[in-house]
Amino acid sequence: MAGLQLFWTWAYIIGLSAFALLVLLVIPLGLRDLLAMLGELKSEHTVREQRKKKQRKRRH
Repeated sequence: MAGLQLFWTWAYIIGLSAFALLVLLVIPLGLRDLLAMLGELKSEHTVREQRKKKQRKRRH
């Protein structure tokens, strides 16, 4: 019985540690990458809009 209790104690500690690492490292780094990706998409959208405006001016 003591062996089973020891196993679950370590499983609990490892599980909480993995969750803490997820919260402290993976989520913020993923958020940074996500914001960078959205920034790139926004800049690409802005470039497309500027090109469309230039093409409209050339036609008129």
